[in-house]
Amino acid sequence: MKPIALSPRLKAVGDFVFPHSVVADIGADHGQLILSLCEQGRIQKGYACENKAGPFAILRQAVEKQGLSKTIAVELADGISHLPETIDTVVVAGMGGELIVSILKSQPERLKNVKMLILAPNTDVPEVRKAINTLGFAIIGETMVEEKRHVYEIIQAERGSQDLSDLDLLYGPILRKARGQVFVRHWTSRKAAVEELLKKDISEKRREELQNEKERLDNL
Repeated sequence: MKPIALSPRLKAVGDFVFPHSVVADIGADHGQLILSLCEQGRIQKGYACENKAGPFAILRQAVEKQGLSKTIAVELADGISHLPETIDTVVVAGMGGELIVSILKSQPERLKNVKMLILAPNTDVPEVRKAINTLGFAIIGETMVEEKRHVYEIIQAERGSQDLSDLDLLYGPILRKARGQVFVRHWTSRKAAVEELLKKDISEKRREELQNEKERLDNL
């Protein structure tokens, strides 16, 4: 059978999964990630949930087609509401940061046995980092991936505590130290955009916001 091809974003998410983990993919869509992880022999067991009937039907069919019904449990459910106690790694990718935070904070007791979070928010990344911190996890891995002209930040966190500065929340405690190519290119582009906006006729409040952002980027 033809190997499952993952997008750069999903491949980066999968790379953060430790071998032999028991993984839950929350909002699994059609299941490409969890199926690929099983195909690679990277995980012991999987749980995939989707709260939309259409994608769920495709997800269930894909799991059955691959002969993985005994390895991957699939469920039509919201977020972590039915998360099995055996799960040690939770993946949430392809959603807005606000929704990810809402899912994780909705039933924190469901995370009691979880040792690892791997999160790939489309928006509001600082809020996700803050939530990770308040839920009792510490960021141990970060990467940035460019896909179809969009930049995604992917975060890996394990049980623990850490102090995050404002700059850590905004730009990532690991990303801003590593200063990879995508990171530098992305924030250099943003700085140029901010400088152009400052040349325009804008409100004083907006000017102050942009000036503060420029100063942060100057010192990044």
